[in-house]
Amino acid sequence: MTQVDTLLASMLLHPRVEEQRIVDDGLRRRVAAGLPQLVPFRAPAYAALRTVLDWDHHLPSSALVARVFAYRSAEAAVAGASAIDRRLALIRTQNRFPEFDVPDFEGLPADETYQAGVSLDGKVDDPRLVSEWRRAVSERDARAALAAVRLSIELARIREEFPARQAFLGEPQVAQWVPPFEGDHSRWTVDVWYLLAVRGQEADGRSFLVDADEGRVVRMREIIVQMD
Repeated sequence: MTQVDTLLASMLLHPRVEEQRIVDDGLRRRVAAGLPQLVPFRAPAYAALRTVLDWDHHLPSSALVARVFAYRSAEAAVAGASAIDRRLALIRTQNRFPEFDVPDFEGLPADETYQAGVSLDGKVDDPRLVSEWRRAVSERDARAALAAVRLSIELARIREEFPARQAFLGEPQVAQWVPPFEGDHSRWTVDVWYLLAVRGQEADGRSFLVDADEGRVVRMREIIVQMD
């Protein structure tokens, strides 16, 4: 079974999406086909994938939210399915009056959780990994990523291009894990940020995606970071 078939077979509609009758078989398939190929984080395969087309908290809805819950073990899959069932039961219990809000499927346990906006004609936005653990990069992987960036031609060129960069912006810093579809690489990469300038509550910079196993930068991109 392909990933598209798996996502399609597991697809669940939020009750308020189902009640509006805005999702047909064609839209389901467009969503499943529009999601990128997922690669488990340092595991040979997924034990299960579950998809939810979630409510946007508007009536009538102007868009949908696709959530993919990925499980890397049978135990995680069972726990995840139970959590989805409990949330669905809670929603149905509270879904009595359309003028009142009801919960959605955000925050459920999974080894990896992805989220993407979906238009009512089935166009899928670029998905994001939203699992909190994405920011937990081990010391070993962080050291390898930082070493690769500091020795890279890309960083040397950036430093030449921005000689007046202010010192308080600091050295390269490890930010998070990036899944293969976002990094356009066969493996997960470590995202290392290098800030260049601050503009109000935002900072411009560069993102270096590093294959920590190979110890090399595989991609560089421009970023805008919200400052705390």
